[in-house]
Amino acid sequence: MHQSGSTNGDSHQRTFTQELAVVREQCENLGSLLQNDYQRVRRGLGIELQLNLVEPHITPLIQSYRSNPRPVLSASCFPNSRLPQQVQHSLRRTLVTIALATHINMDRPEFILEVALASYLADISMAAIPEEIINKPDKLSTDERKVLQNHPSLATKLLRSKDFPSHTLLYILHHHERHNGSGYPAGLKGSKIPFGASLVGICDTYCALTAPRCYRKADNPTQTIVTLLREKGNAHAPKLVDTLVLHLGGFPIGTVVRLSSGEVGVVHRHSPSAPTRPTVAVAQDPGGQLLTPPFLRNLEDEPDVSVARVLDSSKTRLNVLELLSVSG
Repeated sequence: MHQSGSTNGDSHQRTFTQELAVVREQCENLGSLLQNDYQRVRRGLGIELQLNLVEPHITPLIQSYRSNPRPVLSASCFPNSRLPQQVQHSLRRTLVTIALATHINMDRPEFILEVALASYLADISMAAIPEEIINKPDKLSTDERKVLQNHPSLATKLLRSKDFPSHTLLYILHHHERHNGSGYPAGLKGSKIPFGASLVGICDTYCALTAPRCYRKADNPTQTIVTLLREKGNAHAPKLVDTLVLHLGGFPIGTVVRLSSGEVGVVHRHSPSAPTRPTVAVAQDPGGQLLTPPFLRNLEDEPDVSVARVLDSSKTRLNVLELLSVSG
């Protein structure tokens, strides 16, 4: 494998908008590759994905995050709606995995690549599972649960003949294990679970909670983090939960929020030292009038102002991506 820890020399010179375009281009490429193999698996054909097809698109994402985390974190909030839901989920999970893995093992570029590959490929076998099982709003039957829980083993079998790292396959096989031993396929517990598998697992949970499904609305990212904290030491390892919250923040980048001042804006960046007090690009005054130009408000420096609540971005007049590009 190529070393993926070096930063891209050009990325230092790019603006946020330019870097986000690079990230989205790589995601488009990865989405097309994955969608093609989903269709092949659905038809009972073998997969075509190989390391030399995937790594050239994963590595720039890792480099981008190391240079400037904001574009990758922003892209994870805005998946390509033209892609099938399962592909969108895999792409979002890959981006979140890159972020978490970088902060936990920044000096181990090979691990970051291996775990990012696992996150990208973990659901390749889901295309072989009937959609009525995947999207079933009611409780699964025993037989249906067995079919669904077989997907990590099936994915590993599909990928075994390819040239992906052995650690990547191991992480895929065990990404549904849980810290308390309640997961599958082997019911592993605590340190018995490969660390990379646990990392993919918590990112999978985060992305599943924040993505709309046919039978429920998505949780807002803040509520998701509350849920993860409640499960700390139970479903997921405490170190992973704490690091995820620390670096994605209590209000992840791209979240539309109303402040206690009545103003409305978008979470622009956050501080690990104050995960619930982000910098917000304020775009509406308390009366609902759009502000021209918008401005940045760092809540860490303003103790009298806080986030009052999270808003549904689809029900506002804000251009989230434009606001993420505000400088200051």
